[in-house]
Amino acid sequence: MPTINDDLRKRQRNTLPSDVIANDRHVNDVFWNGTRDKSRIQRAGAMVVGGTLLLGGIGAAVIAYQRGAWIGIFTTAAIAIGGGRVLYRTLVPSNQPRRIR
Repeated sequence: MPTINDDLRKRQRNTLPSDVIANDRHVNDVFWNGTRDKSRIQRAGAMVVGGTLLLGGIGAAVIAYQRGAWIGIFTTAAIAIGGGRVLYRTLVPSNQPRRIR
C-alpha cells in the first residue's frame, strides 16, 4: 500500500517537461552568445530584457550614488553591464558561424 510520502515523491519526480531543459539552453545561448539564427520574437524578447536590465541598473546606480551607497553602485552597475551585453549581442550580429543542430 503506497504511503503519502511515496505519492509525494512520485509527483515531484516529473515536474518539468523534457523540452524545458533544451529550451533553457537555447534561450541562454541567444541572450549571452548572440547567435545569428534567432527569430524575431526572440530578438524582441532579448531587447526587452536587455533594455530593462540596462535602464533599471543605471537608474538604481544613480539612486545609490545620490545616497552614497557604494556597494549598491557596484552591484547595480553590474546589472546594467549585463543588460548592456544582452542588448549589444541582440542588436549587433555575431560573426560566429551557425551551428548545425
